[in-house]
Amino acid sequence: MSGLKARRQGGLGEKKRRRAVPAPRAAADADRPAIQRLLRASSLPLTEKGEKLDHFFVHDGDDGSVIGAAGLEVYGCAGLLRSVVVAGPARKQGIAAALIEQVVDRARTQGCKALYLLTLDAEAYFQRFGFEVISRSEAPAAISGSPEFARLCPESAVLMQKKLVG
Repeated sequence: MSGLKARRQGGLGEKKRRRAVPAPRAAADADRPAIQRLLRASSLPLTEKGEKLDHFFVHDGDDGSVIGAAGLEVYGCAGLLRSVVVAGPARKQGIAAALIEQVVDRARTQGCKALYLLTLDAEAYFQRFGFEVISRSEAPAAISGSPEFARLCPESAVLMQKKLVG
């Protein structure tokens, strides 16, 4: 039997199946310390003091601790995906993907026509979700005026866009 046929039938070389990742939940104020720890550990911009977390989603580990987070800021018809982070030991389990999908869904329901993000080193990862690199000069004024764009992320951060409507 060829290797390809064996893989199709569940034999040789089949990738280990991941268990289904539960949907992220909306963050609560009590999650702030855990989100801050995750952001700090990954050298991502911290949430601003007093910032409401109603635009963040979190993923809980088996023990109930927050092991992943991502935020959405909405500026009119543009959204900003921010701070996608997963604790080191929990990476490569589909948690970041679930968080990104949750943010994309929320952006659509909030009327966003496009979703933007800034990254220093994850362009290839975000391209898997339909984001494309664009020039920082192409950012809508609302996005370029956001705290993340204007002062929290370095100017070397790459801007990416995902169109949410035709």
